[in-house]
Amino acid sequence: GKTTQEAMDLSLAAWTRWIDYWAGSADPYASQVIQWLVHDRDGQKLFGSNSARVTTPAPPPPEAGEIPISLPLITGYALSLLFF
Repeated sequence: GKTTQEAMDLSLAAWTRWIDYWAGSADPYASQVIQWLVHDRDGQKLFGSNSARVTTPAPPPPEAGEIPISLPLITGYALSLLFF
């Protein structure tokens, strides 16, 4: 995992990329979008330790397609018992 400071830097870079994107837009509302993006980016604060590590849960949640086939079958069977 990354540190909270690294995550903060990545987040600020994402805000800046979107600001740059809208700066090149011909959309009539682009200036207002930029105004609020800058407001939100500049208001972002990091609380706590800058060196804390952000990790994924152990074990990580299953991705789509990784749920065992038996789980939906067992759940369906259990739900069917509610109606008998």
